[in-house]
Amino acid sequence: MAAVPVSVEPAKLEDALAIAEIFLKSFNSDFFQTMFPQNEYGRAYMTDACRQFMVSKEHGSQEGEPVATTLIWIIRPEDNGTWSWRKRWPPANAGQKDELLDEFFSDMASQHERVMGNNSHVCYAQALLQRGTEIADQLGYPMYLDAEEYIVHLYSQAGFSIMTDVGQSSQMIPMMRPAKG
Repeated sequence: MAAVPVSVEPAKLEDALAIAEIFLKSFNSDFFQTMFPQNEYGRAYMTDACRQFMVSKEHGSQEGEPVATTLIWIIRPEDNGTWSWRKRWPPANAGQKDELLDEFFSDMASQHERVMGNNSHVCYAQALLQRGTEIADQLGYPMYLDAEEYIVHLYSQAGFSIMTDVGQSSQMIPMMRPAKG
């Protein structure tokens, strides 16, 4: 039987709940359960986040393209670096602790800033990762992502290197793929 070609398409607003469900199923360790509970609060938060990502361009935010469970953020020169997580993610809701979200996102943002500075780049599986690298290569931008330890090998195979030499402020591992093209 011939392999069916895989295609990656931008998500639509009506896909937000389904994407949120995929996120919650994918990130369900005790660590993630604390921030993104598998209940109506966690589901509502992630659905709101997915919708917010999809309309970010309309609100003058950085350009992002949600693709299945991957969010590709394109940091352009005019963006002057990555914006605060509070501009990109919705505020904590009744079922979440703002201080946990703040620590989680701020720690990742801190190491992201140390690795990438204000340089233009693309943030972040195989077909999804390949699509992200194609976009970055077309733009001539490096890529950045925060990885859990168990998945580092997949990203390494795609050309990403661990970047802890600049300091690691999150349990997530900072990785970068140099610009190509």
